[in-house]
Amino acid sequence: MRETRVSAIEAPQGAALAQSPLETRMGVWLTAAAAVLWALFLYDTEPDWFNFLPVAAIYLALTALLFALTKRWRFAALAVAFFFLFVNAAARVKFAMVAMALHIFDVMFHASLTQAAFFYATFPKIAWTATLAVALGVAALVWLWKRERPVGWSAGWRLGALGLVWLAAAPTLPIFSVYGADYFHDHRHGLSAFFNSFRDLPALWRHVALVETGPLPETTSDAPPIVCKPGEKPPHVVLFLSESSMPPGVYPGLPFPEETRPFFASADGAIRRLRVETFGGATWLTDFASLTGLSTRDLGSMYNFVMPFMTGRLRHALPQYLSACGYDTSVIYPVPGEFGGTARFYKSVGFDTVVDQDVHKAPTDQERDAFYYGQAIKRFEAGRASGRPQFVALSSMGTHAPWDFRLDPKAVKPGERTTWSGDAEMDEYFWRLVLAARDREAFKKELAAKFPGEKFLIVAYGDHQPALKKLPLRDAAEMAGDGKWAELSPVAKAFETYYQIDGVNYAPKLPKDDGRILDISNLSTMLIEAARLPRDEYVERRIELLKTCNGLYATCGDRQAVVDFQTWMVARGWLAGR
Repeated sequence: MRETRVSAIEAPQGAALAQSPLETRMGVWLTAAAAVLWALFLYDTEPDWFNFLPVAAIYLALTALLFALTKRWRFAALAVAFFFLFVNAAARVKFAMVAMALHIFDVMFHASLTQAAFFYATFPKIAWTATLAVALGVAALVWLWKRERPVGWSAGWRLGALGLVWLAAAPTLPIFSVYGADYFHDHRHGLSAFFNSFRDLPALWRHVALVETGPLPETTSDAPPIVCKPGEKPPHVVLFLSESSMPPGVYPGLPFPEETRPFFASADGAIRRLRVETFGGATWLTDFASLTGLSTRDLGSMYNFVMPFMTGRLRHALPQYLSACGYDTSVIYPVPGEFGGTARFYKSVGFDTVVDQDVHKAPTDQERDAFYYGQAIKRFEAGRASGRPQFVALSSMGTHAPWDFRLDPKAVKPGERTTWSGDAEMDEYFWRLVLAARDREAFKKELAAKFPGEKFLIVAYGDHQPALKKLPLRDAAEMAGDGKWAELSPVAKAFETYYQIDGVNYAPKLPKDDGRILDISNLSTMLIEAARLPRDEYVERRIELLKTCNGLYATCGDRQAVVDFQTWMVARGWLAGR
C-alpha cells in the first residue's frame, strides 16, 4: 500500500517534468538553425562590422534582460527578434517614402492614434500586412511561452547572467559615436540607424527651443499680442512653394527654355537669388524656414523633425502675423496633411484652414500647378463675403522627381520643341518648368479677370534644386539620395534657387536688385515689406538684422548678431523654450 501511495503521488510530478518538445534533439537543431539564420539576417541588414557588432550586442543585451524577467530564453530571443524585425520593416517603409531611416524621434513625435489612422487610410496594404504580421508574431510567442519550460535559475543567477552579458556588450556601443549613423545610404542600416539615434535624445534637453542663444533670464515673459493695423486694405497674398525649381544662371551652361524666364523673374524683370538649406529633397525644411523665419541648421541632427518639434512653440510665424493684420490664412498642401504631422504644425503657426489631398481630392500626388492654383482661386472666392484679405500658401509637385515620364503629354503643341539638353531627364525637367510657367501666367490672368478691383501680391520661391545627374555637381543624384548634401558648405552652389516678388493689380515694394543672395529665413520679412504692412517690434528687429547681415541669416558673417536676435526672441516669448 505504501508503494502504491508513493507512485500515485509522484506520477503527476513526473508528468510535469516531462521533456519539452523544444528540448528534444529536433528542437535543439531547429533552435540552432534559427540562431544561424538570425545571425545571417543581422549581417545582411548591417554588413559593416562597426554597425553589426553594436546591433548584435544590443540584441543579446535585450534578450538577456527579457530572459531575466521571464526565465525563458527561447521566448526572450524570439520576442527581441520580432522587435528587431518590426523596427527594420518600419525603417524600410520610411526609407521608401522619404529616403531616410527610422529615428527615435519618429516614435516620440509621430506615434499617435491620429498617425495610425492616417497610415491605415493612406497605405492600407502595408498597414494591414503589418497588422497580420504582428498578430502572427504574438500567436507564435504565446505558443512558445506555453511550451517552453522556465529555467530553474534563481533571481540572483539570472541577474548575474544579465550583468555579464551587458558588460560584454557595453564596449561595442562607443563604436556608434565613432562611425555615426547612416540614415540615407540605402534601405539597409535601419537597425543601427535607429539605435544610434538614441544618442540624439540629450539634444532635447540641451537646447532651449533648439536655437542657439546667449544667456537667458531664469524666467521668460509671455509673448505680447501682435499689433498690426494696416491703414487700408492690404493686398491678398499668395506664397507659392515652387517644387524643385532652379532658375537659369545658377549653372550657366544649362540651356533653359526661354519661355521659363518670366516664371522666375520679379515685377522688375530681375531674377533674385535665394539660398535654401537642403538639396534634392526634404522640402519641409524650406517650408519651415519660409514660414517661421528660423534656420533648420540650428537643429543639428534633429533638423528632419523640425516641424513636429516646433509645433506649438512659435508665436510670430508669418501666418500668425498676417492673421493679426486681418488676413484669413489658408494653406494648400499636395498630400494628406497628417503626413509627418504637417497639418498640426500648420495649425499651430496660424493657418485657419488646411486644404490637403483629403480635401482637394487631387487624383495623384503629381498634378500640374494649375490644379493647385485652381484651389487658390476657390479660397479667394470663398473669402469674398468676409471682405478680409486672404493669405494663401500653396505648393505643388509637378516639377518634382521622378522625371522618367512625360507629364501631361497632351499639352505639347504641334511642332513644339521638347528637347534642350540632350539628356532625357533634364529635358523632362525643362518641359515641366515650361508647363509651370504657363500655369503661373494663366493664374495671374484669372486673378485679374475674376477679381478686377482686388490687389494681389505673389511671392514664389524654389524649395531646392532638382537631383538631376546632368547638374554640374559631383554625384548630384546620389548626394540627394544619400543625404550627403548635409556635408556641404552652407554656402555651396547646390543650395541656390530663386525667389520672385510679383503682383496683380498691385505694384509690390521690391528690394534693390544688386545681385546679393537672400537666406530662406528672411523670405517672410521680404514678403511683409513687399505687402507694405506695418512693422511691430519683431518685424523691426528682423529688418535690422537683415540689414546687418546683408540679407543672410544662417550664413550671416556676424553670427553674434543672429544669436543676439534669437536670445531676444526667446526672452521676449516669441519662441517658447522647453
